[in-house]
Amino acid sequence: WIVAFAENDWRPGIVGTLLGSCILLYDGALKHTRLAPMVMGECRMLNVLLGMSLLVIPWGAAEVLIAVGIGVYIFGVTLFARTDAQVSSRKALLRGFLFLLAGIGILSIVPWWTSNRPSLVMSQLRWWLLWAAIALIIARRCIIAIFEPSPQRVQAAVRSCVHSLIVLDAAVTVGYTGPYWGFAILCLLFPTMLLTLWLNAT
Repeated sequence: WIVAFAENDWRPGIVGTLLGSCILLYDGALKHTRLAPMVMGECRMLNVLLGMSLLVIPWGAAEVLIAVGIGVYIFGVTLFARTDAQVSSRKALLRGFLFLLAGIGILSIVPWWTSNRPSLVMSQLRWWLLWAAIALIIARRCIIAIFEPSPQRVQAAVRSCVHSLIVLDAAVTVGYTGPYWGFAILCLLFPTMLLTLWLNAT
């Protein structure tokens, strides 16, 4: 709220408050309920909007759709990971898989839902190839886990999906600002993988 008052912009305060509330709700009463995946998705969506709240004035349809796409993706990943400590239901895994693919799909078609405003800095063909490659890489481990829903397979898929969130962020950045900022975001994979030596990503 200090930043919001300093910049005379309500968005950082409101979004930050909502994000903090969702985090507390998830870690508190809702983590083991059916609402948990939705709340986790909202956390990621609000996290993206918080980062955009001062750099993008005002938000356009593209910014909102990017945040929604990330939120839907994480909703799907959280659904996929719900029972990763035991043999999972194939039906539940498939449901989570379809939602995370839907999140990727939303991100991939943002330029066409927004009449290409802001415009891409890469060709449409390269944009589609980039998202197709990302979707195939993420889908491979998920499909393996659906066919063999053991804890080891499901946890490996979830770990890949969590790491891939950085790849999704980098892909959006490459599309709209070029490769340099995208590469800078992609480099966040290195500390993320290092932290997984001490913290379980699932």
